[in-house]
Amino acid sequence: MHAKQVMNTNLVTVTPDQDLIAVSRLMREKHVGFLVVVSQEHHGHPIGVITDRDVVIEVIAMGIDPKSIKVADVMTSRLLIAVENEDISSITTRMRTMGIRRVPVVSIWGKLVGIISFDDLLIFFNNILEDITASITTQRANEKQLHSGH
Repeated sequence: MHAKQVMNTNLVTVTPDQDLIAVSRLMREKHVGFLVVVSQEHHGHPIGVITDRDVVIEVIAMGIDPKSIKVADVMTSRLLIAVENEDISSITTRMRTMGIRRVPVVSIWGKLVGIISFDDLLIFFNNILEDITASITTQRANEKQLHSGH
C-alpha cells in the first residue's frame, strides 16, 4: 500500500512571508491546526510546517506580538516528507521514530500532493477492518444457511 492511497488531498498551505495573524485566521476558517509552508520560488515544494501549537508555544506564551512575526520565524523546517509511491509501513515507521503525527506527501518531482496523518491512517485501516468483519459475518451467515438445510 502506498501513500497516495491513504493521503488527504485537501491541502491548506501558506508561504513563509505570511504573518501569524493571517495564518491563525486561516487555521480557524479551515478548521485545521497544521499547515504546510510552501516555497513560491520552487513551485509549491514544501519547505516547512506550522501548527497551532507552534503559534501558541513559540509566540503567544512568550508574550510576543503575533503581528510582528512571520511564518518563517516559527515554522519547523526539518521535515519528514513522504513520496506518493512510498510504502505506508516505511512512512509510519519514520513517523514513529521521529515522533511526528503528520507528513507532507510529494510527487516524484517534489511538488506537494497531500498529507498523511495518523488520523488518516486510523480511518483507512478501520475501513479495512470493517470490510474484513463484514466478510466474516457474511461467510458465517452463508455457512449457517447452507448447513441448516441438511
